[in-house]
Amino acid sequence: MDRFGSAAPYPGRWRALTVPLAVGFVSVLDAGVVSVAVPSIQSDLGASAADVQWVVAGYA
Repeated sequence: MDRFGSAAPYPGRWRALTVPLAVGFVSVLDAGVVSVAVPSIQSDLGASAADVQWVVAGYA
């Protein structure tokens, strides 16, 4: 305890913060990859605009 009566901060707090930050980064990266790949997906699979919107919404 410090002089104000509060407990010392958890020593692994930075590691605990790293996990959700990494998950958020990977999610944004994955959505970006899908957005770049949309024209190829649409032309290769013969998908309509509505089909492509479902794919992007699924990743969002």
